[in-house]
Amino acid sequence: MRVWNTKKEGRLEFLIYLENGRYIGVCLTLDIVEESDDPRKLQKSIQEAAIGHVLLVIHKKLDNELLNRPAPEEYWQKYFEISEQIERKPSPGAFIFQMPLPIDSRALAHV
Repeated sequence: MRVWNTKKEGRLEFLIYLENGRYIGVCLTLDIVEESDDPRKLQKSIQEAAIGHVLLVIHKKLDNELLNRPAPEEYWQKYFEISEQIERKPSPGAFIFQMPLPIDSRALAHV
């Protein structure tokens, strides 16, 4: 079940997977997609993009709707498929992770 995010609580969900020799990174909660040859750099980059988005919404006092912009269903399906695969056997080409909300500006220093 997906969480309804607010400025005070919630969760960001991420997926990184290998496709056609490139890593695809998705913040599923905010529909942010990036790609790279390096999964660790991609993880840092996609987290920074998501944190920047959340901080903008918080500091500008924008609507919580902007914290709940799910990626297209195809990415969620891939997320659930990879989750099941990881439970059976970890894959070096794919991983998922989450980040709790709220986020403050100090979070960028820890990414």
